Amino acid sequence: MIEESAKVLSVAGDTVWVETQRHRSCDGCAARLGCGSAALSKVLGTRRTRLPVISQVEVQPGDRVVLGLQEQALIRGSIAVYLTPLMSMIAGAMVAEAIFGADSGDAPALAGGLIGIILGMMWLNMFGRKVQADARYQAVLLRRTVPVADLGPLEKSKTSGDL
Repeated sequence: MIEESAKVLSVAGDTVWVETQRHRSCDGCAARLGCGSAALSKVLGTRRTRLPVISQVEVQPGDRVVLGLQEQALIRGSIAVYLTPLMSMIAGAMVAEAIFGADSGDAPALAGGLIGIILGMMWLNMFGRKVQADARYQAVLLRRTVPVADLGPLEKSKTSGDL
């Protein structure tokens, strides 16, 4: 299970609205100076994402929590979002070129690729609606975290490794 920390915004029954913040891992990476991801991260900055999660844990607005998402859901979702449009565009271009022939120029392949990517995006839209109601693709609230400031002196020393 992939875990992420978040802050509770509001609670409505079993649904909890939380806010997460995108983390930058570039600061600890040796390749950050020559990496396109690091440059993009600097331009985009940190973004907060608000989302509803399923919760069986009692929380209140302002609480810090840990969310969980199944690895399989992340992998399947990533494949659908990134690979489907690309593969459908390539397939559309190849089909158009096979139908019209290689001597017809680039226009049929370009049109076929455009049709392919449109069909891929339509499939992706249907896939998104289907998994939106599927609990396997939903983030769940795993546990509430206790800030160090709320711990007593004994617990604080345990977290800092002083024992």
